[in-house]
Amino acid sequence: MQITPPPPPHAQVLAQRRGKDPVPLAVVAENIAKLAVRAFELGKQFHLLLTGCNTVNVVLPICKQVDRFDAAAKQSIWVLATNSVWPGDLSTFLWSQYGSTASPDLAEYRSATRILLDEYTTHWRRQKVMDASMESKKAVAVASLADLVLLDRLDRVRDESGFAVMGML
Repeated sequence: MQITPPPPPHAQVLAQRRGKDPVPLAVVAENIAKLAVRAFELGKQFHLLLTGCNTVNVVLPICKQVDRFDAAAKQSIWVLATNSVWPGDLSTFLWSQYGSTASPDLAEYRSATRILLDEYTTHWRRQKVMDASMESKKAVAVASLADLVLLDRLDRVRDESGFAVMGML
């Protein structure tokens, strides 16, 4: 009788990983849409803060998935996304004002976050942090880091040649 050794602990398996498993945007969009539509069915608004780089790329797939489940839900779903390469260390700036300024129209959140990013832009440039991904995309040329952020309700998002068109932060 041959005894099979137990599998290694989960932490050990994760520590041995050296790459990322890409998750298709369609899978991400479908799962987010299910959650957002469920919130709508419960009479709640859904605020989605996508703080990574180029997260605007998942907005149209989310729109399509929400349409599949319940198109009326789009009016209660707000999405924040970035439209370029985004300095990852600044992602906390996108949610730091949320808890104290969240409202149905996100107007206070939008204003507070824009002010925060506008004020921090000069300091961020002065740091002269060399980030090859930012340099290659010329993202440092924007007037404010806030110009790299979009925020709109899902029913207002337009599809222009396969690209999501949304309001600025």
